[in-house]
Amino acid sequence: ANPDDLFTLGLPELAKNPPVDPGRAFFGDREVQVSVLADQDETGGHAQSTQLGRLGDALRRRWGAGDVAGIRLLPDEVAAHELPAPAVGSLQLPVALAEDTLEPVSLHLDADPILLVAGPDRSGRTTALSTIASAFSRAWPDAPTAFIATRRNVLLDAPLWLRTAMGPEAGGTLITELAEALEQRALHGGKGPVLVVVDDAEELADTPAASALDRILRRARDAGAVVVVGVSSFRAKGFAPWLQTLRNARHGILLQPQDDDGEIVHLRLPRRTGLRPPPGRGYLVHRGAARLVQMARDAAEERPLQHEGPGPSLGPRDDRASTTKERER
Repeated sequence: ANPDDLFTLGLPELAKNPPVDPGRAFFGDREVQVSVLADQDETGGHAQSTQLGRLGDALRRRWGAGDVAGIRLLPDEVAAHELPAPAVGSLQLPVALAEDTLEPVSLHLDADPILLVAGPDRSGRTTALSTIASAFSRAWPDAPTAFIATRRNVLLDAPLWLRTAMGPEAGGTLITELAEALEQRALHGGKGPVLVVVDDAEELADTPAASALDRILRRARDAGAVVVVGVSSFRAKGFAPWLQTLRNARHGILLQPQDDDGEIVHLRLPRRTGLRPPPGRGYLVHRGAARLVQMARDAAEERPLQHEGPGPSLGPRDDRASTTKERER
């Protein structure tokens, strides 16, 4: 116990010279010493582990093997194939394991169709976008999809997209086009959902595309669109209109968060100590509740099949533009 703990226990005299012996504790008004199963050794507790194993064997011989579940920890990596396959035609997409239950946890994009994915570099942000997009394409194999990356991105070559664009200029062109198409879709209706994914969206902050992205976010529900936006956690605390729309939705994945990153979604995160979490570890936030999860990693062999046939349209396209591409069929 440290001095603060001893003051809290009402032991001010001991607080002046706190005991430092390992295993020393206080139980009620008694000072106690926790016993050990074997003499202290210099082998990392090997003797105590051996004695504990012997004690367990003796108890099983006397009482029989108990039906006690082992203590499991949230793994550092989760493969997408370990999660249930998303139901076809559903926007409830299994994408992670939860720490509190070690069970799969799903995004509920039917209820809240815009999602912020924030994290520092190498936090697993792009991997999370890949997992979400792959799950969506499994559930909606014929739905139109678009991916905008403001810099070179491995997802540009993934067989997930009907349309892609790279760079602020090309990305801005496609985002503006999508905003117009989705506004028409909101007015006249459309069949099935549309997926729009943007990574490193902070690079669009000072471009004309920023207002178009805000239009997409605001129209997402009426247009039947799912919009997933990846942003660095530092830049996600900004006050651009499109960021405010994302933040106010209070729906996001905060990867490798700092203590104050909860302000991104107007939430106080649980305080945690320890080593830097692995890539893909973070909080899934939905409607004011945060759950610690490990995002699944989508494997190359788990990519959904490419769209067959012309499929639904994402809106008019200028074939003269060389800055966007349509996936090869």
